[in-house]
Amino acid sequence: MGRLAQLGIAFLIIGEIITGKGTLAQLNIETGVPITDLEPLILFNVTYFLVAATNPGTGKFVNDNDVVSELVKEIITSTESGLLLFLTSMYDVANLYTKTCRRS
Repeated sequence: MGRLAQLGIAFLIIGEIITGKGTLAQLNIETGVPITDLEPLILFNVTYFLVAATNPGTGKFVNDNDVVSELVKEIITSTESGLLLFLTSMYDVANLYTKTCRRS
């Protein structure tokens, strides 16, 4: 990621040298969007990432083994439930078939 960011900055500088305009002006040239329409979006973007970078996260680290064991338990439970549902439905179908055959 760091090297890609460095390449982005390098191309930004090259584009500014070639066109003689800054990044937002270049965006105006390419898209036709006026700079005055872009400035509030840029300001919001900078403010959001500044707040996100300065506030610590509230999450906690989870041990991978705990997560995997919980997933395995859920898979086994859902498989057992699915198998039980399938067998129950097959039993109901067999009973319905038996009742239908007896009436005929």
